Amino acid sequence: MNNLLAFRVAAERSRLPYDRPTDVEYAFFPEIRTSRHANTVFLLIRNTALKLWLSNPLYELEIPELRRELAPPFNSDSQLIENVHNYLSRYGLINVGIFKRSTGIPRNIPESVKSVVVIGAGVAGISAALQLTSFGFDVTIIEGREEIGGRVRSIHVGNQIMEIGADTFRSSRSNAMTVLIQQLQVTPISVDEKTPMYADGKFVDVLRDKMINATYTACRDSIDVLTHNAEQRQENGLYISRQRGFENVLNLIERESIIKYYNFWKILNDITEKRENHYQTLKMCREIINMNEKRLTEIGSSDPLLRRSIRHDISVTLKKFEENFEKMEECEVEIHNARKAPSSKQAMHPSDFRYFNFYLGHEEFVFGAPLEQVQMSCDAVKSKLPGASLRVKEGVSGLLERLVESRNMDVRLNHRVQNINYEDNGVKFEQISVFAHCQLEY
Repeated sequence: MNNLLAFRVAAERSRLPYDRPTDVEYAFFPEIRTSRHANTVFLLIRNTALKLWLSNPLYELEIPELRRELAPPFNSDSQLIENVHNYLSRYGLINVGIFKRSTGIPRNIPESVKSVVVIGAGVAGISAALQLTSFGFDVTIIEGREEIGGRVRSIHVGNQIMEIGADTFRSSRSNAMTVLIQQLQVTPISVDEKTPMYADGKFVDVLRDKMINATYTACRDSIDVLTHNAEQRQENGLYISRQRGFENVLNLIERESIIKYYNFWKILNDITEKRENHYQTLKMCREIINMNEKRLTEIGSSDPLLRRSIRHDISVTLKKFEENFEKMEECEVEIHNARKAPSSKQAMHPSDFRYFNFYLGHEEFVFGAPLEQVQMSCDAVKSKLPGASLRVKEGVSGLLERLVESRNMDVRLNHRVQNINYEDNGVKFEQISVFAHCQLEY
């Protein structure tokens, strides 16, 4: 039970599902798709490696150590253990960041492809350079500005540090930067990011805020699902922006609200018509009973057979009256229950969109760009957990500076890239291969 919990926590911190392989893992290890036993063994090796690494990320996790941790017979397939270890290392899930190596940096890379230039000394660029260095490449980082950090910048005012760029590590339970915080031994500070909402100088009702927040969360989760299930492009072939993604999801929510509204009134109308039919039947039964009672009075006792027939008609009509009366009461109850939870024609009141835009504005603050200019898939991370939000006492810039100094990275400041020549034999920058990095969430 303890191992199962440890495996689950380790996989969650690594942004992986603990109980099943990912699509990438299925591609690298196709045998685990068809064999339940192979699947189980793979997950055990992978989760054990993640647990060992995260328990002590200051030292390299070696293959023999991983094998010793596995109980027989799961440690018998040496090749599979090595392949899983290499896969996790290649994708930066273990042996990443600043740690004490015991195996040494690989030296088997051909000289013709060994030199790499990383463009940009932001978090993504420095992370890419760090990983490439651990693989044995000779890396040079070129930065157009006079300092590293990209969107990160810390200003020192006396003994205080003020962040004027990215300042918070969110979703700490599944944020890769938490490993670096542990390795560099900086001081993390937990922060409360609850943001009370005000409108026209007044505090927004808590219940309304929760409802709008729930709608925003549902939209964001839907965007994550759409992003991972299919590529999202516009008619012109360009990727859909995050703003367009929110608009599309909101349109679907509004459409569903209109359909529910129509179905609600259709059902209510059908019940009302049934009640009216029962009422008309009751009215007709009452008229028949009154008419037969009047006939009984007029006939007197002169015709016993006719009187018996009329009494039988009255009895049958009374039974029909009672049945329809019960059904009409059931319709009344259904109408009452339906009206207790009426369906709205709109998912949100027009005035609520103002509050909803607050959350979209907060996303723009986090991304540092208007949502019209942010790709829909940005921040759509699988297996992402909330966790606490962290800041570092030494400043985010200080963390990156320690990272660069610890690996003695070659960073060229004030080097602006204006053009890259793409040739048949690869991308060239003054006879050195170029590595173009992608954005990394932090």
